[in-house]
Amino acid sequence: MLLHLMYIGVCLARGECLGGDLVNTVLMKLAVYSCYMCMLLNLFVAWNRFAAVFFYLKYDKLFNRRMFIFYYASALILSAIANIPGWKYGMKFVSRCCQKIIFGDLKAEYLA
Repeated sequence: MLLHLMYIGVCLARGECLGGDLVNTVLMKLAVYSCYMCMLLNLFVAWNRFAAVFFYLKYDKLFNRRMFIFYYASALILSAIANIPGWKYGMKFVSRCCQKIIFGDLKAEYLA
């Protein structure tokens, strides 16, 4: 995510994005995917703390190595599923007088 914010900063400073549309599209998709991953992994940490307090008798069964792999794999898969529209329709950062996020044929515009 930090890499993407630095990339946007360079785009805004120069008035154009480095690397053209391909780099722009790939970085936008990776930024959205990493945002979903971060959100889901934070949710799993909260679930871990909740289970430690309320399900303390079953905690070792809920959070062993096998279940950790399951939780992590499910975060990867759910992030990929949530990002399918971005892969299907494409998305990229566009900088002009205001910021625009282009999502396929849909365009969202807001003042910077």
